[in-house]
Amino acid sequence: MAQPKRLTELPEKILDMILWEVSKMSSIYSMMWLREVCRVFKNHANRIIANRADFESHNGLMYEFRASDKPGKRWLRFPHEIRLQYLKRLRYMEPAAGAQPRCYLYLWLSEMQQLDAFKSISHGEQPRVVDQLMAGAALGEFNPWNLAATQNVDIHRHRRKVPVDGWHDTWAQESTESMYYSLLLCRAIHDRDLADMEKWLKECGTTPLFTVRFNLGPLKLAAGSGNKDVIKMLLRFNYPPTLNGPYEGTHLLATAVEDSNREAMEVWMGHIKGETDEGVLAELTLAVRAAVMGKNTSMIDLILDNWNGDRQLLMYQGLLRAIFLQDLSAVEFILNKTTLDPSFRPRGLTEGPIAKAIRKWTPKAGTPILKALLERGYDPTTTYNGNEDAPLLVAAKKGDHELISLLLDYGARDDSHRWSILPTKGTHPTIMRYAVLHGDGKLLRILLRKGVDPRFEVGRRMYKIVVPTKRTLSLGDIWKALQWEKDHGTEGTDLEQVVDYSARLLHQPLQAPHTDVPEMSREEAIKRWREQMQRVERRLSHGGE
Repeated sequence: MAQPKRLTELPEKILDMILWEVSKMSSIYSMMWLREVCRVFKNHANRIIANRADFESHNGLMYEFRASDKPGKRWLRFPHEIRLQYLKRLRYMEPAAGAQPRCYLYLWLSEMQQLDAFKSISHGEQPRVVDQLMAGAALGEFNPWNLAATQNVDIHRHRRKVPVDGWHDTWAQESTESMYYSLLLCRAIHDRDLADMEKWLKECGTTPLFTVRFNLGPLKLAAGSGNKDVIKMLLRFNYPPTLNGPYEGTHLLATAVEDSNREAMEVWMGHIKGETDEGVLAELTLAVRAAVMGKNTSMIDLILDNWNGDRQLLMYQGLLRAIFLQDLSAVEFILNKTTLDPSFRPRGLTEGPIAKAIRKWTPKAGTPILKALLERGYDPTTTYNGNEDAPLLVAAKKGDHELISLLLDYGARDDSHRWSILPTKGTHPTIMRYAVLHGDGKLLRILLRKGVDPRFEVGRRMYKIVVPTKRTLSLGDIWKALQWEKDHGTEGTDLEQVVDYSARLLHQPLQAPHTDVPEMSREEAIKRWREQMQRVERRLSHGGE
């Protein structure tokens, strides 16, 4: 008999025995992971989990979530039928020896059964509605420990370290009627039961359809899994994707994009096609960013083809998000898809594509992205606010010479006038001054060989500074050395002295010519140097020298 090559090729009886032994040693969550890895275990895993003593007594499952940073996310990873089965078992659990009151799930269902809307239902239909309420609750993103806990959980919260997350503290702040209709509608949407949907939508009227406690609402659920019929019915009852409210219309288009729900997007985009108000634009912007993050170019096409508003702004936001994610394919798709104006500056934005590309630049991914922007006419010199550092100076502060060389190849300039004391004579690059004062000889040579003006401007007290060897270097000496390097392209002793002097500048205080340099710590020297620079900046900002 040939040996099976894979675990899935084993007979089902053998697989059942293996899974049963694993269930004795592993937690419920580990079993669910095993089921996801090996789909052939699905039926066996569901049956074993449902019958485990830990599952019935909720000890094993609850401790899985009490130790979790995101219990709601982990809860949703269980299949819906398993979550519902757990809630049903939890509901019928007896209190321990009469000392502990019923769990919150039992109390919450009791409150629901006191509503007039529930009492109006026939006695024969009430059990079915209760089951539908629990089915709706099982769809929510919440910590299941909250429903399993008892009323005295607040008293022992700190001792037992129960992550209540404000669940019980705000129990009375949310309308029971709102939760009632929200959960019933969510169950109908999940099962795509259009008859029940219409019934509950007619009954609820203008009741807000969102339950904060379960982090669940019909629109949110429909955005993730609703089909065209579900979305159209919600629109018919005046529930659009941009419904104004604290929770109802929160990022619904983005949710549909993240879940690749094309049916919902097609219906909603047809509904808001002619709307151009800021609320719709904000929702579409988030949807485009979500599409970029998910590399879902088909959704971007769907949005652009079905909206009559400002596509330039939408794609600009998508471009910034693609740059932030260092996604070259998304950047090229956006640049090729639409004719973005490189000079376009949206209101309220403080950072453009070039600045963001420089800030997120890495040699491997950043170079192609930056080249793609520069080749399409984006100015490597432009700043957004007018008072921040030029991109070239930002690149210099990152200390990456390859990035600086790339910007210079595409015509980057550093015309900042923040240090200019003689504005009538024009301005000179701040980056040259930065290279000199930081003693970066390699950067100096790159700048000079790329044609950057060797002159730079400083405050009067920086014209003559004594280096530790007591040799005075004037501003003219520095300029001559830099100009010689630029004209002749050879390394001379003067430039080496400039670099050596600049490298020591941050470690020594400013002194008068031909005076001894007192010894001091590096930290104190840097502190005094910065204080001197701040005084120069203040004088220049007031128009003085």
